[in-house]
Amino acid sequence: MFIKSVDIENFKGISKLKFNPKKINILVGKNNTGKTSVLEAIDLLFHNENIQNPFMHSFFNIYSEEKSIKISANFGDKEEKIEIREAKEREAISNFSKDLVRSFLENFSKKSKKTFSGILTRELEKLIENYIDDELRNFLLKNSLVLLDGNSEEKIYYSSYDYSLINKIEILIENITKNLLEKLPSEQRDDSEFRRHLKYASENTLFSTRGILMEHRHGAKPIKKDVVYINSLEEELYGRRPISQRKPEDSERLHKVEKIVKENNLVRNLEGLDFDNVVFQTKEGIKAHSFHFLGDGFKSMIGLLWKLSDKINNIVVMLDEPEKHIHPGYIKQLMKFIIDFSKRLNIQFFITTHSLDLLDIVLSEELDEEERAFLKDELNILRMDKIRDSITIAENLDYEKAVETKDELQLDLRGV
Repeated sequence: MFIKSVDIENFKGISKLKFNPKKINILVGKNNTGKTSVLEAIDLLFHNENIQNPFMHSFFNIYSEEKSIKISANFGDKEEKIEIREAKEREAISNFSKDLVRSFLENFSKKSKKTFSGILTRELEKLIENYIDDELRNFLLKNSLVLLDGNSEEKIYYSSYDYSLINKIEILIENITKNLLEKLPSEQRDDSEFRRHLKYASENTLFSTRGILMEHRHGAKPIKKDVVYINSLEEELYGRRPISQRKPEDSERLHKVEKIVKENNLVRNLEGLDFDNVVFQTKEGIKAHSFHFLGDGFKSMIGLLWKLSDKINNIVVMLDEPEKHIHPGYIKQLMKFIIDFSKRLNIQFFITTHSLDLLDIVLSEELDEEERAFLKDELNILRMDKIRDSITIAENLDYEKAVETKDELQLDLRGV
């Protein structure tokens, strides 16, 4: 997979941005110029489910009157695109009503094995719409967004759940139950088993209401493993759960990382790798070193492989400030790994940075001739800036142009 063009409109601090990436793309610029927003926009494009978070209304550009976001990317003969807008009141209310009724009827059917007509379902949805009070109505309107994907399919997402609304939702569920009972013959209404089924449906629907508002109930696109967003390299390996709580699949995954390292000769003389120790073949024989005491560059590289171990070839990787928590002396090692991954494993990188060392290494003679030759063809520096608060500008610099303007780029990194 290779992204050839990216187009972003009205996403966070980016009013409008379009650029043509290469294999290694490094985003530089002063603070608040939208570097991380570019990574987040690409991630949202391929992982639609990430629209659902408590702060999703902050996706909109605050300087734009138009509450509509457009993100697209072209790769090969395909194009991926989404549009996000605020939900209209009718859409938000109708969508919630359908979700609530569907959840109740699904829970009821699990116990009773009973199916329901479309007419009855629509009657219940209309009933719920009429019973929603102003407080719940306002909550739904303020916390709903509509996503339109490339297939022209609209999906409505909710951003959060307010526990203070539980009593209001309980009343709505009671009205569903009451309405169902009224439509049944009297002998069935008095049936104790039937009433147990109704109670089960009511309790489970109330319990799962948070899921109605938070989970992906509208067929969100599954996560694409060929587009990966990494916030912290070392955290990928150690931030999930303590070593004492490791599961067998974790060891299997680390063994896969070890195999990738050996097959691609990414670390010389590696003999074995586990969560406690790393074993090397040396002139003096086999030597083991505690993983924690090895260099940050090595640990970050292993963290990168850990994140990518499900799929390592032909993918897009976005790294947000990979220099974080890494001693400057290890940045060179990490960048050499990134170049090697890109060249030999066909990985496209989007990297944000505030590191003078990282930029200096990429544009200096410290890399070997083969690495510099690769960067001359495949490096794109995206220099981001703003004209006033509302207009984002970006300049694409190839390797030669970036070398010529390195001093200016370093001034940007210093925030001058």
